[in-house]
Amino acid sequence: MFIQQGRIYFRYLGDTSTKLMEVISLWKCSICDDEQLEGIFIRTVFICTGCEHNMIHTEPREEKYQYYVQKLKNRSDLSTPFY
Repeated sequence: MFIQQGRIYFRYLGDTSTKLMEVISLWKCSICDDEQLEGIFIRTVFICTGCEHNMIHTEPREEKYQYYVQKLKNRSDLSTPFY
């Protein structure tokens, strides 16, 4: 799977002589457009934990529900068949 929207950072643990690093991946949320560390992927679409929580707790009759539906509909990679 190829994901274009992620950024990977390397951070030294301790001083640079130890050569120990941790890898930090930031992904751009398809809903809020912020770069986040944690979230879920639906195929190639990343949704941060904050937006995931808000989507789950939004009732279909609420105005914000339609906002989430439109944001996901605009993603062409979600509308194509997955084989």
